Amino acid sequence: MSQSRRDFLKQTGVLSASLLTIPSLGSAQHDLEILAGRNKFGAFPIHQGLTLEDLSYFTVLRTINAEISFEVVDSKNQLMPLLMISTHRMADSDDQLDKLKVSGLKLGEQYRLRVLDSKKQIIDERFFKALDTNKKMPKFAVISCMSDFFKSACKIMWNKVKAQGPDLLFLLGDTCYADQGSGGTPEGFWKRYVETRSRIGVFRHQVLTPILASWDDHDFGKNNSDGSFEHKKFMLELFSAFWLFPEERNYRRDLGIYQDFTAFGQKFYLMDCRYFRSPETHYGDEQEELLYDSLNKYNMPSWIMNGSQFFGGYLKKESYEYTQNASFKKFCQKLSEVEAPFVLVSGDIHYSEIMEIEREAFGFKTYEITSSSIHSFTFLQHHNFKKNPRRMKKCATSKHNFKIVTIDNTTGKFKFKVSCQGDEKEIYYEKTLEIVKD
Repeated sequence: MSQSRRDFLKQTGVLSASLLTIPSLGSAQHDLEILAGRNKFGAFPIHQGLTLEDLSYFTVLRTINAEISFEVVDSKNQLMPLLMISTHRMADSDDQLDKLKVSGLKLGEQYRLRVLDSKKQIIDERFFKALDTNKKMPKFAVISCMSDFFKSACKIMWNKVKAQGPDLLFLLGDTCYADQGSGGTPEGFWKRYVETRSRIGVFRHQVLTPILASWDDHDFGKNNSDGSFEHKKFMLELFSAFWLFPEERNYRRDLGIYQDFTAFGQKFYLMDCRYFRSPETHYGDEQEELLYDSLNKYNMPSWIMNGSQFFGGYLKKESYEYTQNASFKKFCQKLSEVEAPFVLVSGDIHYSEIMEIEREAFGFKTYEITSSSIHSFTFLQHHNFKKNPRRMKKCATSKHNFKIVTIDNTTGKFKFKVSCQGDEKEIYYEKTLEIVKD
């Protein structure tokens, strides 16, 4: 998004908001029943992003000439402090992305984000809550490969995600197939990001769920691409506009789209596997050192999340183990020296599996959890095309799927349940796992 292309116009300022004289609503269910008969929702694609106990960020996609404003109210209809932190648009595009921050939130309270027209009438309204980062039994979803061309599957699968009621969503790459139908230009990439945000159902849900996202090759802009990609700086700004947020306590950003997030007594690392990637390295030395230093400093149960697989060498295609094997061996050696116990989480391969990673790799037994795809290309029995000696028995599917992970913080152990959900009624597979670092 260089100035030579007149890419993004960014503005900051405080949004004014007026109190609407509508009745205070009661329970969440009662709220929903009233709104269903009186107000519209889903008019704008809205993303609830980074959320803590007292604040939340949102992005709203709208047309440039729309005369709208925003406000957030609590269950007593009192206005909450609301700040527009940036706006983003592309030259010659009719679309604009507004990024908002609301503060002063309290746990257990139900809030409403409203979009108002020029007459201060509600034209879109969403429910949301603060995130309890100390919750004892939190539940998060792991999702990847979100092709907006699979319209029926998209609707079905996001309704399935909603039904599970996760506290938080992690999107691990291919959040947009920007390389398809874009013409390979910055203008085309922006257009594809806008199209995807407009089409995918989760951004139209009446009750919002916080989402943190990382990227892989398709949202980076080119299939199987690395740091040599000519538009990588533009794509970094584009992805940051749609998905990333300013640093807050518990949330850090660094090189590329690297993010780490502290919640539920654990650390979540969203790695950048594209911007610094080369035939020799997956992340680059500097990003890997960030990870090692943090794992040693905080020594908390950790989730290392990546767009593509770590231990995917058996496929003889894109994975850290296969494409940069020498670097991968050093990576594993360094991880074996860190203080924190960890699990690996990945997407990309268009089927789902759980791998049991042998003790020899890191000095303790752990797992790689792969979730792919929620609604993209799938092939019958794809997961059986290549034998994976690390795969846990009956822990794979090639049907559209996502993972629900429930952390059990009641025992003082690093223990969690992984459930593979899909477009059918039954659970494809489920495992309760525990990480013990001797």
